[in-house]
Amino acid sequence: MRRISANYVFPVDGPPIRNGIVEAEDDGTIKKVYDFGGQMKELAHTEFLNGILVPGFINMHTHLEYAWMKQIEPAGKGMRYFIEYMMASEKPDEYMKSIKDADKYMYRTGTVAIADIANTSITKEIKAHSPIRYHTFAELTGLKSDIAGKRLKLIKEVAKDFTEAGLPASITPHAPYSISAELWKMLDKTIDSNQVLSIHNQESREENEMFTHGKGALLEFFRKKDIIDKQWQPTGTTALQSVPSFMDNNPLLLIHNTNTQKSDINYLLKHRHAKTGWVLCPTSNEQITGELPDIELLETTKFPLMLGTDSTASGKSLSLLEEMKLLQQKLNLPFNKLLSWATINGAEFMGWDDLGSFAPGKNPGINLVSGFDFKSNTLKSTAKVRKVL
Repeated sequence: MRRISANYVFPVDGPPIRNGIVEAEDDGTIKKVYDFGGQMKELAHTEFLNGILVPGFINMHTHLEYAWMKQIEPAGKGMRYFIEYMMASEKPDEYMKSIKDADKYMYRTGTVAIADIANTSITKEIKAHSPIRYHTFAELTGLKSDIAGKRLKLIKEVAKDFTEAGLPASITPHAPYSISAELWKMLDKTIDSNQVLSIHNQESREENEMFTHGKGALLEFFRKKDIIDKQWQPTGTTALQSVPSFMDNNPLLLIHNTNTQKSDINYLLKHRHAKTGWVLCPTSNEQITGELPDIELLETTKFPLMLGTDSTASGKSLSLLEEMKLLQQKLNLPFNKLLSWATINGAEFMGWDDLGSFAPGKNPGINLVSGFDFKSNTLKSTAKVRKVL
């Protein structure tokens, strides 16, 4: 058994506890959280640490298989520039080492569970031996209808590779702008109604421009590269509202949401029949487009908000603490809210009932965050996190 105390304990499912103590079994299962009304109490074998104790983080959007990629520069040039960068990048000889190191880094910096995107099964062995819990979204793309069957067959094999290794995995579409009409039809017959989906949503202005007006840098790029159906036509609505209606019945993670509008909110509230969640990747948004989502607008839906880091190709790092620091700096969001986005909201959405808070019986992991300003209840720019249990 271990007892760990800090200046404050943030249980997430309750208010912060000054000088609280978290008592856990050796395997990390929470037994009790002690609240002495702010007074210091010396219980036997208590470890006293400087900072705050929080549950393990849950990263709701990564691309582990791209951990070998360096962050795109310069920042803010848009989605077309980013896609060109991704397509032109070549794996170094030691790319698997970068992926292994990324998994270890995320665990060391307090991440206990991840919703990860995969286009191949190269991360299978790493995930199978990782202490981090992964759900893998095998991501489908393809803008030409004549290759739809081939693309779907390949991604089914990817998902099968993970599930046969005992790793939870499911097929999901990449984004509205990267799926052909024929591939949407095939997905409708492939995806179960209770299956959780994850889709990149309105990460850039070019996506809405493509669907609403049938023009813009993204569509021009696809046509230049001859990777889109020649008969492709705009829908006259935003990218989000162009998603086929069969997805309304699936639990859905909407990733990025940088250019989601009021009309999209109204559309979702009218048409969605299953649970929906917003996943924010703010450092990635800053790097690719220089924009951040309208969080006040997203919150009007009452859908849960969650955090992801995206890949090293766009994000600052794979640390959720850095995402929290950026949102606090740019938007002055309260720490308690950010912590919920990084812990319990993702746990509840994914059905990971043993994670997300310090409730007795859970095994969420225990993180120590140092560099916390107790007067303003904010993260300092120098704040760091490490896993202690």
